[in-house]
Amino acid sequence: MKPESRLAVFRADASSTIGAGHAVRCLSLAQALAGAGWSCALVSGCDANDALPLPLPPGITGVELGSIAAAEPDELTARWPDGCDLFVVDHYHRAADYERACRPWARRILALDDLADRPHDCDFLLDPAACRLASEYTDLLPEGRTILLGPAYLPLRADFAARRRHALARRDLVEQPRRLLLSFGATDPGNATSAILDTLAQSQLQMDVDILLGAGSPHLEAVRQKAEAAPFPAVLHVGIDNVADLLSAADLAIGAGGGGAWACPPSCYAQPQINMAWLKVWTPPVQRWCWETSRPCGPMICAMDFKL
Repeated sequence: MKPESRLAVFRADASSTIGAGHAVRCLSLAQALAGAGWSCALVSGCDANDALPLPLPPGITGVELGSIAAAEPDELTARWPDGCDLFVVDHYHRAADYERACRPWARRILALDDLADRPHDCDFLLDPAACRLASEYTDLLPEGRTILLGPAYLPLRADFAARRRHALARRDLVEQPRRLLLSFGATDPGNATSAILDTLAQSQLQMDVDILLGAGSPHLEAVRQKAEAAPFPAVLHVGIDNVADLLSAADLAIGAGGGGAWACPPSCYAQPQINMAWLKVWTPPVQRWCWETSRPCGPMICAMDFKL
């Protein structure tokens, strides 16, 4: 008789407002566990799942919760009465009180964080920020908990990791950037993509431009029209699966100064980056923090206080 597989449940949202980053890094870890024989589920709120990268990978089930955070532990218990072996929480609005309420149901809890701004009651904490210090969590975690810090612990899909060696070797051969990657996250709520396309058109630079955007972006059609009218080769890629191929082929990346600046393949590939920190979306302290934590991951320019 085949033994029952272990269960991992991931709590992350993905919406046009917050983007898909939390869900994407959870799915990276979920895919690895599913490949090792685990049963995995991605749980999101009913009002914060319109930007989920669908369809979900094989072996991962999507589950929708209600909109009340305090009711979630009971909802999870009702959905899986026998509990789960690992509960992964990747959510800026879930902290120690939430994790503590899930203790009777979850045998182990892993918290994914990159802000170090709230307490946790977890067994493991993973923060992939390059400049994070363990001392920043001293007052936020109970004693004796395992802390995993730095890009070495970044949940990265296997296809990205497999192309790292090739991408790094290729990077040494590039003298003049000829292929540009433009990505402001899955949803780009401020429509910075259109603004940068306008700037590139005025600059008369001749580069092939690849644009990454999710199907849930509120500005998808506007970006599509800009790409079609661009005076340079521009291809819009929406919700694609072969992101690793696209990124490894780019000579330069332009994107947002948020988590995507370091928690994504451009940093894995030591890809030169220009990070636009625009006031319409990010507050200045967050912009500067994202820049500082990104700098050890590769060559980078940060255009602070960029206004659309």
